[in-house]
Order: sequence, then structure tokens, then C-alpha cells
Amino acid sequence: MPRPSRTPGRAGGRYAAGLRIATHNVRGLLGAPGQGKVEGLVDLWFRDLNLHMVLLQEVHITSAQRCRCHEVEQRAAAQLESRSLDSGLRWLWTPAGQGGNACGGTAIVVRQSVLASGRLRIVGPPTQTADGRLLHVKVKWGALDFVVASAYLPSGDPAGQRAFLRDRVAPLMAACRGRLLLGGDFNFTPDPGGLDRARPGAGPRSWTAEGATAAAMAQLCVDHSMVDVERRHHPGARRFTYRSATSQALARLDRWYAPEAAMAHCHA
Repeated sequence: MPRPSRTPGRAGGRYAAGLRIATHNVRGLLGAPGQGKVEGLVDLWFRDLNLHMVLLQEVHITSAQRCRCHEVEQRAAAQLESRSLDSGLRWLWTPAGQGGNACGGTAIVVRQSVLASGRLRIVGPPTQTADGRLLHVKVKWGALDFVVASAYLPSGDPAGQRAFLRDRVAPLMAACRGRLLLGGDFNFTPDPGGLDRARPGAGPRSWTAEGATAAAMAQLCVDHSMVDVERRHHPGARRFTYRSATSQALARLDRWYAPEAAMAHCHA
């Protein structure tokens, strides 16, 4: 299972200290019977990493299987109680549905204790998409209000990815006006021919199609003053979030984008 990609806590000035948030493509929440995947994820997120919020992709629950969301919630709550980690979790769901696929679906999970304390507030209902590929919600942390969004772009479909950026991400960035934290599995890399991909033992190859998608994302970031958080903090690092089980190819598919104006308060 890939490790979640963490983003920035915020500290100082008008920002409340220490919001700990991660994005994680879980490739199925329930796993095989008896595997204990939900329980393992709860331990990872809330015991090992001590997160406040997690953005999920590929929950592998469809709109016709909403009862499975309840099963996940019950198992997660039982694990929290057994570990004495928290009083509960708040789950926001967008199962895979019309126009999506059974392996999709997104969610946002928040610790109940941080909500009960008043440090973090969810403001209004979440905004969902019918295919389960984008979920976002307005939150308030300390004196700052912003939107948190979990995205899961199409895999192996550069044209579909660019359409997603144009039709969904661009309007969201414009509407949020510098108050968006966008995390997720983008299924393409910002620098496919350089730092963001590697294939042990293989020679160079062309990434023309992915390069066009990366260029579209880069232009969006320029237009809306958004920043690839990992790359800003670690400009020369080769860090990967995905490994192919067959070719052992590595890629940085999962990442965070944050407003340029917030980068002084972001740590990755």
C-alpha cells in the first residue's frame, strides 16, 4: 500500500497552528475478507501519523453500494475505540457512479475530536460529482476559511485528464480565489521526463502525451497562483508515490497544490 502524501501544517500569524492533512489513494478501502485493511489504515492515519484529516481516492465503492460506506465507518470507529485514539470520525463520501468506474470514488475523513474542539469546522455540505472523481468542502481552521478538495483523475487517458483540468479543476480554482488546498491522485506527473518518473534498468522514453497534460496543469497554476507543494519545498528531490507491480516503474502521481500566498505557512 502506498504511503499517504502529506501536506502542510499551517502555523503563525492568522493561521492556526498545525493542521495535519494527507492525501491517500487506498486502492480499495475494504480489501479482502479478513484482511483488516480498514483497521490498518486507521492505525496509519491516526496513530502513526496523527493526522486531523485525510483525503482518499479509489475507495472502490460505487453509488449502488452505499451500505459498504456504513460498514467502513463502523469498522473504523471500532478500531479507533480499541486504540483509544479518538471519539469518532466524520466521513464525507462521493462513491464512484455515473460516468465513473467501480475502482474510483473519493472521500474525506476528519477526526471528530478536532471538530468538537472547534479548531476545525466544516462549513456547509460537500460538493460532489456524479462520477465520484472530485469531492470538495469548505472548512474553517482558526481564522482561515478555505476549500479542501480530493481529486482522482482518469488513468491512462491524457485527453480525459486535460478535460478534467479544464472543466473541473480550473473552475474550482477560479471560484476559490486563492483559498484552495487540492490533493489527490492526478495519474500524471508534472515532470515526466525528469524528476517525477523512473524505471530501473530502462532507457529514456517519450512522454509527449503526459507532457501536454503537465503543461496544462502548470498553466493553471500560473493562472491561479497555485503551487506544487512538494516540488516547491524539495526542488531537486526524487520522491515517488506509485510503484508498478509489473515493471517496477516509479512515479509521483499523488500530490498537493496550495496557494502561493499560503506557502510560508505550509510544510511538506
